[in-house]
Amino acid sequence: MTGLSTFIQPRTLRWLLVAGLLIGVVALAGIRGLLWWPVAASPIDVQLTDITNIEIQPVPEGPEILWNNPPTSPFSEQRHMIEAAIPSPLPGPEVQPLWCRVGGNLIVNLRDGRAITYGPCRHPEAIRALWTTIERIESNGRCTEPCAPTD
Repeated sequence: MTGLSTFIQPRTLRWLLVAGLLIGVVALAGIRGLLWWPVAASPIDVQLTDITNIEIQPVPEGPEILWNNPPTSPFSEQRHMIEAAIPSPLPGPEVQPLWCRVGGNLIVNLRDGRAITYGPCRHPEAIRALWTTIERIESNGRCTEPCAPTD
């Protein structure tokens, strides 16, 4: 025997190999979490009447946009266009990367007190379409593509 096996018993060498493999598996699992792995979230069955408002919050800061249901401001008067863009059912929020610190959150607030947050870095396609609709209405059509954050 040559090399490392000259100094280490075969039984110990096997345990070191097993420990090394376990450490490798744990490290890969950690990297998977750090690098964001797409995980399919379950759709959320919500009726339009369950929604109290939709907020858009730039992250880390910036002006917020709020759409109320029923309308309470001139911005909310474009209700039919926004309602048509709200996906039914709502997609489940996506897992966000740990380093994600910029982008924006779209928050759907429900009458039962729940808040469904999308973002700040990953947004389902249907939520980006809703975001774009709200931005276009709020900016009186001046928003140019992309109006919503991109992944």
